[in-house]
Amino acid sequence: MVQWQTGRYHPVVDLPEHYEIRDFTGGDYTPSKMTYDIGKYDELRPGMYNTDLFKDNRFLHIGIDIGAPVGTPCMAFEDGVISHFGYNPEDGDYGNVIITKHIIGGVPIWALYGHLDSNSISKKKIGQKISRGEVICWMGDK
Repeated sequence: MVQWQTGRYHPVVDLPEHYEIRDFTGGDYTPSKMTYDIGKYDELRPGMYNTDLFKDNRFLHIGIDIGAPVGTPCMAFEDGVISHFGYNPEDGDYGNVIITKHIIGGVPIWALYGHLDSNSISKKKIGQKISRGEVICWMGDK
């Protein structure tokens, strides 16, 4: 079990002082009124996903969404390596994506960065070392 409280992790995105924390459980999927927003982890989002990728009533969200302007840099929260990267073209999928692997207290942890700018995956290599706080990708438009 990872003891998250024992670590000092780098923010993935430098958030401004004011940002919106979204609640998508009630079916309100209107765009945020703020430039930056956060969607919660482990949240049931019925009706939000309507592509074939999410058929059969799959609507549990198991990530943290960070909404920010296109081109916003995203940083590694901890030292690690690039585990996977690529482009997932299916409607409703992540588009340009990077997955990083980290060892925290001896436990392997993976972080997925999705909906990225296409420049984010150029010149990446599997096993490429990344450092805590290093810019590893940029927000895309989808």
